Amino acid sequence: VDCMFGSRSVRAQVLSDTSLTCVSPNVGNMQSTEKFSVVRSTNEGDIVESSNTLELSFLTAPLTYAVVPSYGSASGDTPVIVLGALMSPHVNLVCEFGTKRVDAKWLNASAVRCNTVKSALGTVNVRVAVKNIPFNNNEALSLQTHYTFVPRPTAYQIRPTLGSTRGGTQIYVMGSNFFASPTLTCSFGDLTTSPALVMNRSCVTCFTPSSSSSSSEVQVSLLVDGTNYTNEELSFRYVVDATIHHLEPTSGPSGGGTAVSVVGENFRMGSMETLCRFGD
Repeated sequence: VDCMFGSRSVRAQVLSDTSLTCVSPNVGNMQSTEKFSVVRSTNEGDIVESSNTLELSFLTAPLTYAVVPSYGSASGDTPVIVLGALMSPHVNLVCEFGTKRVDAKWLNASAVRCNTVKSALGTVNVRVAVKNIPFNNNEALSLQTHYTFVPRPTAYQIRPTLGSTRGGTQIYVMGSNFFASPTLTCSFGDLTTSPALVMNRSCVTCFTPSSSSSSSEVQVSLLVDGTNYTNEELSFRYVVDATIHHLEPTSGPSGGGTAVSVVGENFRMGSMETLCRFGD
């Protein structure tokens, strides 16, 4: 009894009337789909082929050459994009971080998305593999792709701590162990999130969204892909812009020293330091 993989014949081992096993042939470094059938030879030399055929896919190992970002928290669950080639949408792909595996989401033939595993601090090899299909070392060759696990980011202060309800106030989140991520955002309570930029390992910046409340305090946190990037929440207070109606007097000597009375709205006496600005 032989197994036929397309035009290639391989001797089969018959285990029972309903089961046999055979080893697939080497089809070279290519992906292909072959017709599979079973052929029996009678004592008289006649050949009898199975009444039907099935399709069997031959796959080449996915190639991996980059991971973005290349470092993140050792607590895991950081979204990353792994770049490479020969990534098929028809199989179950996984990302391997050292010896640990997680499921991958196929994006295209050159990229998959996955979340990092929880790991000790340090650098590990990364590659994309096919679940339940072992490739030998020669088939699974990829460029050396590494991911570095670093301590969990911590946020402890924001500057400034208040700004206009119109939004657009640039704030700086101070902390430690910050790392870049394409989906990093600042969250302001229930308001719209704002894209964030890592300036260095101890500072992240973003701009406040607008708020419909005339005066409110919101909790600020950092998110990656909608989940907590840091566990700390910091407070930011929205205030209504001050409005100036008129000045008295409207002129004075160039040497300064003139007391100017300002009439307007929303000066909020005693709530914050207030300065008068003359010119730019």
